[in-house]
Amino acid sequence: MFDYVTLRDTTVNGLLENFGKTATMFQNVAVPGANPWDSEITTETSAEVTVVQTEFSKADISLSLVEAGDVKFLMSTNGVDFDPSLSDRIQTGADVYQITQVEPLQPGSTVMLWTIYARK
Repeated sequence: MFDYVTLRDTTVNGLLENFGKTATMFQNVAVPGANPWDSEITTETSAEVTVVQTEFSKADISLSLVEAGDVKFLMSTNGVDFDPSLSDRIQTGADVYQITQVEPLQPGSTVMLWTIYARK
């Protein structure tokens, strides 16, 4: 059995840390009300993540998944205790993007990194 956890922790996350930059991921989290009959309260949380901005593949472009201004990030799993979702936003510098697609690179049960497509 191949040890994907060690590969992720030593190689994948190391490369993303070396060539990436820090971004901020914003997530809306629903918190139950104080009583069962109270509605949920939604709060925004943020976390620092490491991303590498990369190019779109020709297949992405030819399938019309990409619009002008869209970006593609590879996101490290290092220090991340959540799965990114379509309701999340990601900020790099002054630019804030809405996530439009999330794809884990996941051989077996280990997520190696996340591919994130986002739009301003």
